[in-house]
Amino acid sequence: MAVETYTVVRIPSPRESKHRGLAYLTCDQDEDIDAGSIIVPLSTVPDRNERRQLWSRFDFWIDGGHNDQYFHGWPSEPQYKNCFVFKWKRLRQRHRLYGFLCHPTPQRNKRFQLCVLVSHRTKNELHTDPIEKGRAEALRVNQAVTAAISVAFPDTQKGNIWLN
Repeated sequence: MAVETYTVVRIPSPRESKHRGLAYLTCDQDEDIDAGSIIVPLSTVPDRNERRQLWSRFDFWIDGGHNDQYFHGWPSEPQYKNCFVFKWKRLRQRHRLYGFLCHPTPQRNKRFQLCVLVSHRTKNELHTDPIEKGRAEALRVNQAVTAAISVAFPDTQKGNIWLN
């Protein structure tokens, strides 16, 4: 059995923020970790409607916005309170990017909140599949994943503003 190797990749955005950032997780050994498969193609095509729709939701979240139709967590479900989802539609199909929230820089900037996106799924049901939330939560507490987050978002120098 191969050892799983995780990498955290920052998602580029024109927004600068001391308070929030976005990234996605990669792992060649786990095909369920596939958020990058949707983010990378969208980030290279500057004028697509889908890119504009998703990136505007990313920017709105980075700016501190709240809109459950664009993104949300599950604060009323204790076991999934750190899980998060971004939502959009393409061709009448509902798309979801599932991930988790964390605070990777507690020494340098306690308030900085990172959303690490893990998986992309389409959805036609009303409720979210608990498997998606469970996967995101399991990765959030995985030591190899937290080590990968620390590499991408080191907690060493005071005063940085992350360019997401």
